[in-house]
Amino acid sequence: MPRQGLTPSSVFVRIRPVTQSGDCGHTEGEAVSKRVVAWDPTAVTVQDGTDERSTSSIVVTGVVPPDALQEEAFQAMVPELLSDFHTDTNVLFFAYGQTGSGKTHTMLGDVDSLASKQPVPGWGVFPRVVYATLQSMRDWRATGVHSVL
Repeated sequence: MPRQGLTPSSVFVRIRPVTQSGDCGHTEGEAVSKRVVAWDPTAVTVQDGTDERSTSSIVVTGVVPPDALQEEAFQAMVPELLSDFHTDTNVLFFAYGQTGSGKTHTMLGDVDSLASKQPVPGWGVFPRVVYATLQSMRDWRATGVHSVL
């Protein structure tokens, strides 16, 4: 996989899907103060309220579309950061956003999935990072390299 050219502050946006049922997040047709009106792999355009003339575009390292599964979100955001972490670079995984925007779902995943010791589709970023790091440490130990977290 080609390097994305990460910077000291790489920023990824995961767009939360709009639900039809209203069981979580925003429901189609619900009034919101800001909404995503367009995106591409490295930019998101946000509209203020209902004023179609009031939009702003934000350029980011990467955009994860609303239909992305947890594994796809992880693969889009984390492998290069994880590789750098495994070669002694400090890395911070940080989620920021409005209440109900999907931070916990992205970072931890489905609550029921957290009981699994092996990767499952519902795992979020953090369980996948921990699993991959511990797996790397096991692999290193098998070659005589010892590491400490």
